[in-house]
Amino acid sequence: MQSTTRMISPESQSKMIRELEKIEEDENAKFEYNLYQYTLSNYDVSKEVFINKAEKIRPNDERVVLQKIANECAKGDSISTRKYLIKLSQNQTLDKETIDYAQDVLISAEGNDLLITHGTKDTYGAIYHQMYRPNNSSTKIMVVSLELMRSDAYRKLLSQRGLKFPKSNEINTAFFKSFCALNSNKKIAVSLTLPLDYLKTISPYAVPFGLVLITGGQKELCLSDLEKLWVSKLNKRNLTTT
Repeated sequence: MQSTTRMISPESQSKMIRELEKIEEDENAKFEYNLYQYTLSNYDVSKEVFINKAEKIRPNDERVVLQKIANECAKGDSISTRKYLIKLSQNQTLDKETIDYAQDVLISAEGNDLLITHGTKDTYGAIYHQMYRPNNSSTKIMVVSLELMRSDAYRKLLSQRGLKFPKSNEINTAFFKSFCALNSNKKIAVSLTLPLDYLKTISPYAVPFGLVLITGGQKELCLSDLEKLWVSKLNKRNLTTT
């Protein structure tokens, strides 16, 4: 992935599709064929038949589990999402350090309407806490994955929940900046795991707070708010555990 876009370039996608066509009839490559047919689809839920076939061959493969949970999140299927969160925990994709970090991201985002995440660990770490370690503050935040915005179904799902989207379907820095502007009436927290090129687009309108940048319709912060966050709210376990 390039630092300014979440999308696979059309040239790379076409090349990979041609390579997949070469192995379509190879029985020894059925797993790879189905896995990458779905991976190239930008989380197109209409193509889930491919990832389901790959799952039947290797149900515990980490790549399969990651694509499956993305597919279920894009559909808004919370029951299946719970199932694959457990698998991510069992295979250590969501290890203790990740879960502790994600908790501090959620704590930093408390009081916001949205938490925009970037990749696997912050997205599914935050959702893990909301589903398995819920509290009144964290469950009120809508976790919005920049990665999953590649999916038409996911954008439609979020639109039904009141979010507005740019007309472009390419998820890049311009899309991100426009998305934040279109939803600026909401309180938005942005995970600091986003690449710097993305964060720079909103830096004139954002303030760092713990492990997030906050932007949108925010109340004005005081220094005491940051002190309270650091002293009495963040778990900081990744800093204190030896």
